[in-house]
Amino acid sequence: MLRRRMEFLKEEREKAAVRENGRGDNATHGSADAGDDNKGLEESKHRWQLMHNEVECFAATEIQRAWRGHIVNTDFTRMVISAIAIQAVVRGRQAGHHIA
Repeated sequence: MLRRRMEFLKEEREKAAVRENGRGDNATHGSADAGDDNKGLEESKHRWQLMHNEVECFAATEIQRAWRGHIVNTDFTRMVISAIAIQAVVRGRQAGHHIA
């Protein structure tokens, strides 16, 4: 699942590069202006930061999903054990009343 998510993010980055530059690569062709290079570097850093934030958000979501699943399973197990204990007490009292 993580691999599919990373592939999706890569495709989205490529699509964003095409939208921004009108082509798939991020390089500036034939530009002698240093300002263009700095702008490209800033855009690259910004895109990397966005990707990093999205991966962190995805990781946090997966951790929360796993933790909630653990909590639900733990609560269910406690409920089943409690029900078994109550049944045992009731059956023990019923058996005691039948013998006496």
